[in-house]
Order: sequence, then C-alpha cells, then structure tokens
Amino acid sequence: MLPLFEKEFIKTGIINYDRFMEIMTISQMTPGSFAINAATFIGKEKVGFMGALLSTVAVSIPSLIILIVFSKILLKYKDNPIKKQIFDGLSPAVMGFILAAVFMLAGSEAIDIKYVSLFLMSMLLLFTKKVHPIAVIFIIGGINVLL
Repeated sequence: MLPLFEKEFIKTGIINYDRFMEIMTISQMTPGSFAINAATFIGKEKVGFMGALLSTVAVSIPSLIILIVFSKILLKYKDNPIKKQIFDGLSPAVMGFILAAVFMLAGSEAIDIKYVSLFLMSMLLLFTKKVHPIAVIFIIGGINVLL
C-alpha cells in the first residue's frame, strides 16, 4: 500500500514527502490500518472533519465488501487442499511486500549493523525457534534498549 499512497499523494502534489513520512509515522503508532489512519489524517488536513469522515469511509467500504465476499468463499472451501496450497504460496509474496516497504522507508538512510543484527535475530527466533511474534517484539525491543 505504501507505494500506492506515495504515488497518489506525493506525486500528484496532495502532500509533500516530509508530510507523508509524518502521517505514515503517526498512522503506524495509532490503532487501525495504515490506509484508514492516513486517509483520516489527510482528509482532516485538507477539508476538516467532513474530509476525515468521508476519506475514512471511502477507504473502509471496499475492504469491507471484499472481506464479506471472501469470507463466504473461504468458509465454503475451508477444507479444500488447493486453497491451502494457494495460501502457502502467498506467504512468500506477503514477505516480499513487507521487505519492499522496509527498503522503501529506509531509502537513503545508512544501514546500521546494530539494526541489521536485531532484524536477523528476530527472523531466526521467528522462523527457526518458532518463538511467538509478540515475544520476539519484546525480546528484540529489550535487547535494543540494553544496547
């Protein structure tokens, strides 16, 4: 979603890159999806309360419709082995999207060996030791505080 937001908001001149990064940071810290939070912030900034309300509803409705349709389909085929294979195949693609967002956000920032090490440690804990993701967040966060 980040490249889409960047294209639509920055390249069309709705907001500048610095404001986009501020909104992205705030959206990541607040509960809810990035798309809804960013749309709310941008709508409020450009039009006020009604802009925030309309942009939030406009971003939410398509996801809600898709969720309802796909949940009915998934329930119908919940034990289908082809569905399991499809979802197993989607996992690497999702990881690719996440890594693409990381590299896009990192941009020209210098790569710090400390953060690369913490990232690699978190991946090892998640994928080889099968540690729960919440525990990994606390472990890596604690190590970061100590360093």
